[in-house]
Order: sequence, then C-alpha cells, then structure tokens
Amino acid sequence: MMGRALASCGAVRGSGRGTPSTTEENEMEKTLRRLEAFKARGDDGKVYAVHGYEHLARIHWPAAAQEQWEPTGEAEYKLADGRPLDVGHDGAMRVHGSDLRLERIG
Repeated sequence: MMGRALASCGAVRGSGRGTPSTTEENEMEKTLRRLEAFKARGDDGKVYAVHGYEHLARIHWPAAAQEQWEPTGEAEYKLADGRPLDVGHDGAMRVHGSDLRLERIG
C-alpha cells in the first residue's frame, strides 16, 4: 500500500541511482532506500518484479557523531532489471519509454 500512497503524492519518478551521489544543482548527497517490492502483470501477460524506493538526502550536522539521511519527498519505481517506471497519480504504471503497462498483483 505504501506505493499507492507515494504515487498519489505526485513526487514519483522513474529514474535515479542506487548509490549515494552528489547533484550539481544543489551539491546534496543523495541515496535511495527500498520501501517495497511487489509483483505486477504487464499487458504482455508476463509477471514483473517491481521495487519502490524513496530518495534520501544526507544531512550535515557539525556536531553529529553519525551520518544522517532524511527523506526528500521523492520516490521512484523500477523493475528488478533496473528499467524505470512512470507512475501516474492514479497508481497506473508504465515502463518508461515504452507502451508496456503494468498492474499490481494482489
């Protein structure tokens, strides 16, 4: 159900990296944290594994003994093979750059 909640917030996108990185636009380190995994059936009849992630940004506190990561409000979904998904406000999923549509199973 978390995926539907993320999809409805409008901050879902279908691309990103799975390792910490620094973006040029705001010099912020970011990483992904997997929130959920589920199966989806494509309109081609095949079953696909889908993973949902939230974006985290590193918080730099001078007095902090440990590194801290905070959610940015962005989320993304990918197939297990790494292909990104576009997720609509209604939760409809499509493999980015294709006409393949997916529907959550169960």
